[in-house]
Amino acid sequence: MAEHRIYVRSANGDRVEAVDPASGKTLWVTPGEARPLWAWRDRVALLVPGPKGELVIQVALDTRHGAEILLTSAALGIPDWVPLYDVAVQRRSVVHRVRVRSKGNDLWLAWWAQDQVITGVRPPAPEHESSGGVRVDLSTGAVAALDEPVLPPDPDQAVPASLSGWKLSKGQLWAPCRCGGPDKPVRAGRFAVSVALEIEQLEKQERVWLLRWRADTGQPAEPVLLHQGARLFTILTGDGDHVLTSEKARTWTIHDLETGRRRGQVSLHGLAEVSILGGRLFEIHGKDYRFRLDAYDIATGRRLWKRPLWSARQFSPVP
Repeated sequence: MAEHRIYVRSANGDRVEAVDPASGKTLWVTPGEARPLWAWRDRVALLVPGPKGELVIQVALDTRHGAEILLTSAALGIPDWVPLYDVAVQRRSVVHRVRVRSKGNDLWLAWWAQDQVITGVRPPAPEHESSGGVRVDLSTGAVAALDEPVLPPDPDQAVPASLSGWKLSKGQLWAPCRCGGPDKPVRAGRFAVSVALEIEQLEKQERVWLLRWRADTGQPAEPVLLHQGARLFTILTGDGDHVLTSEKARTWTIHDLETGRRRGQVSLHGLAEVSILGGRLFEIHGKDYRFRLDAYDIATGRRLWKRPLWSARQFSPVP
């Protein structure tokens, strides 16, 4: 996502569509296969097949009428059996995961891929497996391999190495949050934060707490009670700045991850993939191999628009 665009996999294949977040309308579509990697200001980085089928990165200027290619990188060194997206055909499954970070003229990409034959309850070892990482110079397109498939740390997201713990009263129990997190501390503005589920064994009550530590000292700050109920769920949003809580995994309350402040409430389709951009919440959900993108107004909870995304039926489901 960028401030003025959402980039999604097309409903009609493996192309990328630029979507207006206000209306849900398609602004442009890539002419060929592509996978969105990173967006900043008026630019977007795409993973695309190169002239010989090798995967490369293209940086495009996002205009109102299309994507103007500014730069194409050298080959990334990803094996030729690795597809743009996950594929399931007959009894074979190919999984492809990528992680990306960008700063200045540098873009780092780490990938992992596995080609697996699915047979019964004990499938054999993967036929192919690969991982790696590269740094791409966005001014020249030059590619340099990383020593390990790990992205370099981001100083702006650093968490103190030592954090003071929290004491529990008798009858209390900390447990991992259902479905969401972060159950390990992450950076949120001035704080390192973690979302924890507290279970009152005697009262059969649960509470979701936002535990906070000062990012500069590691000392505990005032925790924030986010939700109380009988069986609670949480979702960390894809933008990394919010956490959602719910008692029935249907109506969700939106909280700022730094302060715990409530921003709004929406009804979602269960445990969905969620991101927030400005005053809108975007939900990706699916049923029967078909996926959809819905947009909601955070202040009112009203759905603004919906549109179809890709369909996994374009591939044969694994038996």
